[in-house]
Amino acid sequence: MLTRVGIIRRNWVWVVAIVAAALLLSFLIRLLDTSGRPYVPPEFLKARAAGGDSAQKIISISQNSVVNLQSIQKDESGGEYTAGLNLVLEEINQNNIARANAVELSKQLGIMATDLSSVKPEAAARIGLQAILSESQIVEGLISYNNYTYQLLDLLRTRLERGAWSISPKQINSVISDMNSQANSINDLNSKYQGLMAQFDSLTN
Repeated sequence: MLTRVGIIRRNWVWVVAIVAAALLLSFLIRLLDTSGRPYVPPEFLKARAAGGDSAQKIISISQNSVVNLQSIQKDESGGEYTAGLNLVLEEINQNNIARANAVELSKQLGIMATDLSSVKPEAAARIGLQAILSESQIVEGLISYNNYTYQLLDLLRTRLERGAWSISPKQINSVISDMNSQANSINDLNSKYQGLMAQFDSLTN
């Protein structure tokens, strides 16, 4: 049975493959059509709006996670293992919401990639390609973040069940540090996407 993470990863690979095919197709189309007038397919704009909504939900969850991770680290350092564990469980619930939005984001990025070959001028299409590739990496980043979350859950469960000696603070802090880095990376990728799409808009308006 294909898991939700498997679906996200499959969609992410699919998006990258479509982007590559769309780029090749765009060059072929421009050999036949040199009108040069700015044009963005309505389907591209619709997918961009829908994908933007999903991405914003992911970013919001990611930003809240950074705050939660600080609380988890504080609880763990203070010996409040149950409180820390409850926060990790809350993180997992939020991850489920983020994953659902990642599936939708992958779908919309795929539509944008498919319609990229019709975008004019060519300079805008190239920037659109960069933007799509940047945003698609959010999906892969979310998969990594999800894996770290379950690692942290296992560590805290073990510490709670077997005692503080069973898991070192260094192990827990290392996973939390990785989660923080991944969350910040997700935010940075979306900022890069927004900047590229601003350039895209300046060329197509």
